[in-house]
Amino acid sequence: MNKGTRRCLLVFVLAIVVVLSSFSLALAGEQSMDESYYGGFMHDYAGYTNGQLIVPSYFPVHVIAPHITTAAGSVIDITISLNGLHGGLSTLSFDFGYDATKLERVSEVALGSVFNRPIVQPPLGANPFRINFGMVDILGVTHTHGDLATVRFRVLDDVEPGVTTPIEISLVSAYRIENFMPIPVTVWSANGSVTIIETITHPITIVDGRVGAYANPNPAEVGETVRINAGATPAGHIFAGWTTDTPGVIFTNHPTAGNVASFQMPDEPVVVTANWYFPITANISASHERANRGRYVDVNVSLDEVEALSSMSLSVRYDRDVLERVSITPANLMLIPVQPSPGANPFIMSFSLANPIGVITETGNLATIRFRILNDADLGVTPIELSLVSAYRIENFSVIPVGATATDGSVHVTNIMFGDVNGDGMITDADLLMLRMYLAGHPVNIDREAADVNVDGQVTSADELLLAMYLAGHPVVLGPQSNPGPAQLQSAAFNGFEITYLLDAHGVFDENLLSQDALAGFEATYSENYSDNRSSVEYVDVVISLNENEGISTLSLNLNYDASVLQRVSIAPTGIMLMPVEPPVKAYPFTMNFSLSDPLAFTGDTGNLVTVRFKVLDNTALETTPITLGVNSAYRIENFSPVPVNVTELGIQAILQDSSFAQ
Repeated sequence: MNKGTRRCLLVFVLAIVVVLSSFSLALAGEQSMDESYYGGFMHDYAGYTNGQLIVPSYFPVHVIAPHITTAAGSVIDITISLNGLHGGLSTLSFDFGYDATKLERVSEVALGSVFNRPIVQPPLGANPFRINFGMVDILGVTHTHGDLATVRFRVLDDVEPGVTTPIEISLVSAYRIENFMPIPVTVWSANGSVTIIETITHPITIVDGRVGAYANPNPAEVGETVRINAGATPAGHIFAGWTTDTPGVIFTNHPTAGNVASFQMPDEPVVVTANWYFPITANISASHERANRGRYVDVNVSLDEVEALSSMSLSVRYDRDVLERVSITPANLMLIPVQPSPGANPFIMSFSLANPIGVITETGNLATIRFRILNDADLGVTPIELSLVSAYRIENFSVIPVGATATDGSVHVTNIMFGDVNGDGMITDADLLMLRMYLAGHPVNIDREAADVNVDGQVTSADELLLAMYLAGHPVVLGPQSNPGPAQLQSAAFNGFEITYLLDAHGVFDENLLSQDALAGFEATYSENYSDNRSSVEYVDVVISLNENEGISTLSLNLNYDASVLQRVSIAPTGIMLMPVEPPVKAYPFTMNFSLSDPLAFTGDTGNLVTVRFKVLDNTALETTPITLGVNSAYRIENFSPVPVNVTELGIQAILQDSSFAQ
């Protein structure tokens, strides 16, 4: 058959299709069916087995719309399917009708798997709308059954639960091409429906999600699949997966999508946590120490391993029923710009560098925390809990998180009398003799902990030497070296403040041994000469420090002393603030006025403010002489106006130190 003959034949076929359309429309209309059809007049030809429709092999083609249950406001896909096809189909056309007061069509018609010719899309607002199916090859025949088409609808928000709205399928025509002739095909249709129910939804909360984190849908219906995304992975982080405490949530991860997962919504609100971690590049630890009740103990916090670090914050927790925090002293590795509040527990130690964009790669001691063990503390080990708050490094002017581990330390509270080798409750020459016998290898029983007087974990000749020096009257300390040893408690009242201080075993004032009460307000502390071979003090330096400072622009201090005992030699500001005019040499009391080079600026720095040197006059009796410190005024400039500063919050302190001694 040549091409011309074939074309003529196709024209003839199309003409017959037009003539038979009206006949097939009437036939199809009479053969439209719904649910009653299956249980009604087709009863003689089909039946149910275990709830499933059993269709005989001779049952004709039928187009079926689904029955859907959903909620108001939801979006649904309605898929029309084709079943019972045996002889084949070349074209099919039907009208799709719905109730526009209940449903809104929101998509074009998506072609299914039965036919392969693209659908000419009906207008979006048409109701009913016609769908025409066919084959790319106009002589082709499909013997496939399955999905014809899918149309997406949205259920209007105001549809009440319990309402059922129909989906109506009205057949227009159906043909099969045989021997170049269109043969009408009997097609039955079954209408569908959409039933509105009251659904239960619950919210999804994502904890620790990053930028772009979402749960979809949210809220979600019970049984609905929820997709969660943790958001964009921040620099330096690694996503570690999802966790939840909500029962019934089982994650299905998506490995190719990184931090994405899905789960089936349970019948309760869901809280999921996105977990992140940093590669471990730093290790911090606190030391393990031991000391007796009532003694002082130093716990060192060390940086044991590091690749690069610019700043770090650590949280430290201790038992207040056992320990009292006395001081925090940073080492040279990093700075602690702001000291933690004295009573805080846990307290935060924030470390940084002088160069804000610098990094360190060195290890070593970060800080020393001094505690006093309470007199009634329980014996045993009390933990010093260390935890990382944050750690960063600066890289190309960007802040990159650093992963770090923090290892706890401890203080072993003991009740050991160091030096009491024989355990008789006294430290005598008998203990030294017992220790020497032990070291010589004689079979004697000793208290090894008490014999380890230098606390290095072993009993050696070094302990023998230290014990011998102690018994000879030398000012040495038995036990942990941070313990103050024999001390004299002194107190005096100056300028309305009660000063309590300690003299250590050498007879030298140690400001680290001050009680907390002595640090309140403005105080002058001083030392006295308890040396056996020093006859008089030649120079005395009074160091005035600014210990707490939230911002100050000007400061005026008043210093008074006994001119019959002391002679002022010099005043040396240390750089925190300037002293434009030095007070007259012979003035007493005298005023020191401090300011900044920028008259509108203020400083929050702390540290030594000024050192005042005095000469002790000849033939001065060995006695205590007061040096009284007072504050005249303090201001901070804000918005070009001076604002008074509460001087009790500045923590100004004067410490009088021996500078040199005449032998």
